[in-house]
Amino acid sequence: MKRAPRAVWAEEEVALLQYAVSLYEWRKVDHHAIARLFVDRSAADVKKRCAVLRDRKRRRERWRALRDTEQPTDSGNESLPCNGELHPTLVWVPAQWHDLEPIAW
Repeated sequence: MKRAPRAVWAEEEVALLQYAVSLYEWRKVDHHAIARLFVDRSAADVKKRCAVLRDRKRRRERWRALRDTEQPTDSGNESLPCNGELHPTLVWVPAQWHDLEPIAW
């Protein structure tokens, strides 16, 4: 099955999208209103890009947290969790846009 062409977003568009989403803080994001800021982006495009940016930020935060909590041991990788689980000392809390705003994109 052939994949759809990859959507290319300019850095300025991504920065504008992040700023617009950060204005909503605790409220539900209005993707239709944000889509009006762009020339040829639909609400579905905006919603998809928001999810991509959020998931990428979550993966980076998780990777950093795992890297920072990792304790070196004599026998190598015993302290690492198996099967993609979080480190036992970590508690996973889903990130919100207001949590991610102060983080440098």
